[in-house]
Amino acid sequence: MSFLRSRGLRTTLVSLALTTSVGAGACFIGLQQWTKPTYFEAFDFKSHPVLHHPSLEPLRLAEKPQFGDSCVREVAFQDIEPELLQDGLSGGTALLEQFAGGVFGRYAFRIQRNLMKLFRKSDANSTDLWEEEQISHSDFNIGTIIADDFIVRDKSSTSIMLQGGTSPRYSPDEPHEMDTIVTLRVNLDRERQLAEFRLECIVATNGITTDDRPALGTAEIFLHQCYSKLLLTAGSDSCIL
Repeated sequence: MSFLRSRGLRTTLVSLALTTSVGAGACFIGLQQWTKPTYFEAFDFKSHPVLHHPSLEPLRLAEKPQFGDSCVREVAFQDIEPELLQDGLSGGTALLEQFAGGVFGRYAFRIQRNLMKLFRKSDANSTDLWEEEQISHSDFNIGTIIADDFIVRDKSSTSIMLQGGTSPRYSPDEPHEMDTIVTLRVNLDRERQLAEFRLECIVATNGITTDDRPALGTAEIFLHQCYSKLLLTAGSDSCIL
Protein backbone atom coordinates (compact mmCIF):
# COMPACT_ATOMS: atom_id res chain seq x y z
CA MET A 1 0.00 0.00 0.00
CA SER A 2 1.17 3.48 -0.77
CA PHE A 3 1.93 4.73 2.71
CA LEU A 4 5.48 6.12 2.66
CA ARG A 5 6.66 9.47 1.40
CA SER A 6 9.69 8.03 -0.40
CA ARG A 7 8.67 6.39 -3.66
CA GLY A 8 11.77 4.18 -3.77
CA LEU A 9 11.39 3.03 -0.18
CA ARG A 10 7.69 2.47 -0.70
CA THR A 11 8.28 0.19 -3.69
CA THR A 12 11.00 -1.73 -1.85
CA LEU A 13 8.76 -2.12 1.17
CA VAL A 14 5.85 -3.45 -0.84
CA SER A 15 8.11 -5.89 -2.67
CA LEU A 16 9.55 -7.15 0.61
CA ALA A 17 6.13 -7.52 2.14
CA LEU A 18 4.88 -9.50 -0.81
CA THR A 19 7.81 -11.89 -1.01
CA THR A 20 8.54 -12.31 2.68
CA SER A 21 5.04 -12.49 4.08
CA VAL A 22 4.15 -15.54 2.03
CA GLY A 23 7.48 -17.28 2.59
CA ALA A 24 10.81 -17.11 0.82
CA GLY A 25 9.94 -19.86 -1.65
CA ALA A 26 6.43 -18.75 -2.49
CA CYS A 27 5.76 -17.84 -6.11
CA PHE A 28 3.54 -15.20 -7.65
CA ILE A 29 1.02 -17.79 -8.83
CA GLY A 30 0.67 -19.05 -5.27
CA LEU A 31 -0.01 -15.52 -4.04
CA GLN A 32 -2.63 -15.03 -6.72
CA GLN A 33 -4.37 -18.25 -5.72
CA TRP A 34 -4.20 -17.33 -2.04
CA THR A 35 -5.86 -13.97 -2.59
CA LYS A 36 -8.17 -15.15 -5.38
CA PRO A 37 -11.41 -14.44 -3.45
CA THR A 38 -10.55 -10.71 -3.48
CA TYR A 39 -11.24 -8.34 -6.36
CA PHE A 40 -11.16 -4.63 -7.21
CA GLU A 41 -14.48 -2.87 -7.80
CA ALA A 42 -15.23 0.34 -9.68
CA PHE A 43 -14.22 3.22 -7.42
CA ASP A 44 -14.76 6.92 -8.12
CA PHE A 45 -12.01 8.22 -5.86
CA LYS A 46 -11.96 11.73 -7.33
CA SER A 47 -15.39 12.54 -5.92
CA HIS A 48 -15.31 10.30 -2.87
CA PRO A 49 -16.83 11.84 0.30
CA VAL A 50 -13.67 11.05 2.29
CA LEU A 51 -11.89 13.85 0.41
CA HIS A 52 -14.13 16.32 2.22
CA HIS A 53 -14.17 14.67 5.62
CA PRO A 54 -14.05 17.35 8.37
CA SER A 55 -11.12 15.74 10.19
CA LEU A 56 -9.06 15.77 6.98
CA GLU A 57 -9.94 19.28 5.83
CA PRO A 58 -6.50 20.77 6.67
CA LEU A 59 -4.88 18.29 4.26
CA ARG A 60 -6.73 19.75 1.24
CA LEU A 61 -7.14 16.27 -0.22
CA ALA A 62 -9.71 17.29 -2.79
CA GLU A 63 -7.23 19.55 -4.59
CA LYS A 64 -5.22 16.75 -6.16
CA PRO A 65 -6.39 13.17 -5.63
CA GLN A 66 -4.04 11.08 -7.76
CA PHE A 67 -4.98 7.47 -7.23
CA GLY A 68 -7.61 5.34 -5.56
CA ASP A 69 -8.96 1.81 -5.48
CA SER A 70 -11.26 -0.44 -3.50
CA CYS A 71 -10.45 -4.09 -2.84
CA VAL A 72 -13.35 -6.35 -1.85
CA ARG A 73 -13.89 -9.82 -0.45
CA GLU A 74 -17.30 -11.38 0.12
CA VAL A 75 -17.69 -14.07 2.80
CA ALA A 76 -20.84 -16.06 3.52
CA PHE A 77 -22.44 -15.44 6.91
CA GLN A 78 -22.09 -19.14 7.71
CA ASP A 79 -18.30 -18.82 7.47
CA ILE A 80 -17.98 -15.88 9.89
CA GLU A 81 -17.29 -16.40 13.58
CA PRO A 82 -20.85 -16.52 15.06
CA GLU A 83 -20.18 -14.11 17.93
CA LEU A 84 -18.59 -11.56 15.61
CA LEU A 85 -21.41 -11.87 13.09
CA GLN A 86 -24.12 -11.49 15.71
CA ASP A 87 -22.40 -8.43 17.17
CA GLY A 88 -22.16 -6.88 13.72
CA LEU A 89 -25.80 -7.60 12.91
CA SER A 90 -26.72 -5.93 16.20
CA GLY A 91 -24.81 -2.75 15.30
CA GLY A 92 -21.65 -3.53 17.27
CA THR A 93 -18.06 -2.98 16.14
CA ALA A 94 -16.43 -6.28 17.16
CA LEU A 95 -16.38 -7.67 13.60
CA LEU A 96 -14.97 -4.42 12.21
CA GLU A 97 -12.28 -4.28 14.90
CA GLN A 98 -11.35 -7.91 14.33
CA PHE A 99 -11.02 -7.17 10.61
CA ALA A 100 -8.79 -4.13 11.24
CA GLY A 101 -6.73 -6.10 13.74
CA GLY A 102 -6.18 -8.76 11.11
CA VAL A 103 -5.15 -6.23 8.47
CA PHE A 104 -2.53 -4.53 10.64
CA GLY A 105 -1.76 -7.20 13.25
CA ARG A 106 -1.02 -10.27 11.15
CA TYR A 107 1.45 -11.51 8.53
CA ALA A 108 0.59 -9.08 5.71
CA PHE A 109 1.62 -5.91 7.57
CA ARG A 110 4.46 -7.52 9.54
CA ILE A 111 7.33 -6.41 7.31
CA GLN A 112 6.13 -2.82 7.13
CA ARG A 113 5.53 -2.71 10.88
CA ASN A 114 8.99 -4.13 11.63
CA LEU A 115 10.64 -1.59 9.34
CA MET A 116 8.78 1.23 11.06
CA LYS A 117 9.86 -0.22 14.39
CA LEU A 118 13.48 -0.33 13.26
CA PHE A 119 13.67 3.16 11.78
CA ARG A 120 11.08 5.18 13.69
CA LYS A 121 10.39 3.81 17.15
CA SER A 122 11.51 6.16 19.94
CA ASP A 123 10.50 7.33 23.39
CA ALA A 124 8.30 9.94 21.74
CA ASN A 125 6.10 7.35 20.05
CA SER A 126 6.48 4.40 22.42
CA THR A 127 2.76 4.52 23.23
CA ASP A 128 1.84 3.66 19.64
CA LEU A 129 0.66 0.17 18.79
CA TRP A 130 3.88 -1.62 17.82
CA GLU A 131 3.26 -5.27 18.65
CA GLU A 132 0.97 -7.66 16.83
CA GLU A 133 -0.90 -8.58 20.00
CA GLN A 134 -1.57 -4.90 20.77
CA ILE A 135 -2.87 -4.28 17.27
CA SER A 136 -4.96 -7.45 17.16
CA HIS A 137 -6.80 -6.47 20.35
CA SER A 138 -7.16 -2.74 19.66
CA ASP A 139 -10.55 -1.05 19.48
CA PHE A 140 -9.15 1.37 16.86
CA ASN A 141 -10.82 4.38 18.40
CA ILE A 142 -10.15 7.82 16.94
CA GLY A 143 -6.58 8.91 17.69
CA THR A 144 -5.12 5.40 17.79
CA ILE A 145 -1.67 5.37 16.15
CA ILE A 146 -0.16 2.26 14.58
CA ALA A 147 3.65 2.12 14.40
CA ASP A 148 4.08 5.88 13.89
CA ASP A 149 2.61 5.19 10.45
CA PHE A 150 -1.19 5.41 10.64
CA ILE A 151 -3.62 7.34 12.78
CA VAL A 152 -7.33 6.58 13.06
CA ARG A 153 -9.20 9.69 11.94
CA ASP A 154 -12.76 8.39 12.06
CA LYS A 155 -14.70 5.35 13.19
CA SER A 156 -18.30 4.26 12.80
CA SER A 157 -20.13 0.97 13.27
CA THR A 158 -19.17 -0.07 9.72
CA SER A 159 -15.88 1.68 8.91
CA ILE A 160 -12.50 2.78 10.23
CA MET A 161 -10.67 5.57 8.39
CA LEU A 162 -6.91 5.98 8.79
CA GLN A 163 -4.43 8.56 7.56
CA GLY A 164 -0.96 7.48 6.48
CA GLY A 165 1.81 8.60 4.16
CA THR A 166 4.02 10.16 6.82
CA SER A 167 4.35 10.16 10.60
CA PRO A 168 1.11 11.37 12.25
CA ARG A 169 3.32 13.68 14.31
CA TYR A 170 4.82 15.46 11.29
CA SER A 171 2.84 18.66 10.62
CA PRO A 172 -0.46 16.92 11.36
CA ASP A 173 -2.58 19.89 10.30
CA GLU A 174 -0.84 20.59 7.00
CA PRO A 175 -0.88 18.84 3.61
CA HIS A 176 2.15 16.69 2.88
CA GLU A 177 3.97 15.74 -0.28
CA MET A 178 1.78 12.65 -0.30
CA ASP A 179 -1.11 11.67 1.95
CA THR A 180 -2.78 8.28 1.91
CA ILE A 181 -6.24 7.65 3.31
CA VAL A 182 -7.18 4.04 4.02
CA THR A 183 -10.74 3.09 4.90
CA LEU A 184 -11.66 -0.37 6.15
CA ARG A 185 -15.34 -1.25 5.76
CA VAL A 186 -17.56 -4.17 6.70
CA ASN A 187 -21.04 -4.32 5.20
CA LEU A 188 -23.41 -7.10 6.24
CA ASP A 189 -25.83 -7.88 3.41
CA ARG A 190 -28.74 -9.65 5.11
CA GLU A 191 -30.52 -10.34 1.84
CA ARG A 192 -27.57 -12.13 0.26
CA GLN A 193 -26.27 -13.43 3.60
CA LEU A 194 -22.81 -12.08 2.81
CA ALA A 195 -20.24 -10.06 4.72
CA GLU A 196 -18.51 -7.58 2.42
CA PHE A 197 -15.00 -6.64 3.55
CA ARG A 198 -13.46 -3.62 1.84
CA LEU A 199 -10.08 -1.93 1.87
CA GLU A 200 -10.25 1.46 0.17
CA CYS A 201 -7.17 3.56 -0.56
CA ILE A 202 -6.91 7.14 -1.83
CA VAL A 203 -3.58 8.85 -2.51
CA ALA A 204 -3.39 12.64 -2.84
CA THR A 205 -0.42 14.89 -3.54
CA ASN A 206 -2.38 17.87 -2.22
CA GLY A 207 -1.00 20.37 -4.71
CA ILE A 208 2.45 20.25 -3.11
CA THR A 209 4.16 18.84 -6.21
CA THR A 210 4.52 21.23 -9.14
CA ASP A 211 4.55 18.68 -11.97
CA ASP A 212 1.90 16.32 -13.31
CA ARG A 213 3.66 13.06 -12.53
CA PRO A 214 1.25 10.41 -11.25
CA ALA A 215 1.49 9.57 -7.57
CA LEU A 216 2.15 5.94 -8.46
CA GLY A 217 3.81 4.40 -11.50
CA THR A 218 2.51 1.31 -13.29
CA ALA A 219 4.77 -1.07 -11.39
CA GLU A 220 3.91 0.57 -8.08
CA ILE A 221 0.18 0.26 -8.75
CA PHE A 222 0.63 -3.44 -9.50
CA LEU A 223 2.59 -4.00 -6.29
CA HIS A 224 0.20 -1.85 -4.29
CA GLN A 225 -2.78 -3.87 -5.47
CA CYS A 226 -1.07 -7.18 -4.73
CA TYR A 227 -0.30 -5.86 -1.25
CA SER A 228 -3.89 -4.64 -0.79
CA LYS A 229 -5.21 -8.09 -1.69
CA LEU A 230 -2.83 -9.66 0.81
CA LEU A 231 -3.83 -7.24 3.58
CA LEU A 232 -7.52 -7.73 2.87
CA THR A 233 -7.09 -11.51 2.91
CA ALA A 234 -5.26 -11.38 6.25
CA GLY A 235 -7.92 -9.14 7.76
CA SER A 236 -10.95 -11.05 6.55
CA ASP A 237 -9.39 -14.45 7.32
CA SER A 238 -9.13 -13.40 10.97
CA CYS A 239 -12.95 -13.19 11.07
CA ILE A 240 -13.58 -16.60 9.51
CA LEU A 241 -14.19 -19.91 11.26
